[in-house]
Amino acid sequence: MNMTDEVDLFEEMQHEEQDKEILNEIDARKKEAKKSFSSVVNKKKLSKHELDEVMV
Repeated sequence: MNMTDEVDLFEEMQHEEQDKEILNEIDARKKEAKKSFSSVVNKKKLSKHELDEVMV
């Protein structure tokens, strides 16, 4: 294994870590969006008909 192979492998590992962080952040944002949507629905106590309109 030469030096460039080792550098490439190291960079690959760094990118993988960054990807994981980004994916975790996206996941967290999705959960927040679901929570806020649910809280709006719960506060308003929308009927099923109104809820269908919101979803469309």
